Amino acid sequence: MNLLLNSIRVNFVFCLIIYGIFALLSSTLDPSLWTWYMKTLWEMLTGLLILISTVLYFVVRE
Repeated sequence: MNLLLNSIRVNFVFCLIIYGIFALLSSTLDPSLWTWYMKTLWEMLTGLLILISTVLYFVVRE
């Protein structure tokens, strides 16, 4: 259980770092790219969080 939580935490931090890098790059390059990246990455992060919470729910329930 601890290993699962640690790997989830690492994945989440990794996603946030990538999100931040894309945000910095695209906001300096092109505002239209920024909105596209932001929308796409936000959807990916939301999907990841839903997936993680579902997995955790089933793991904790058992």
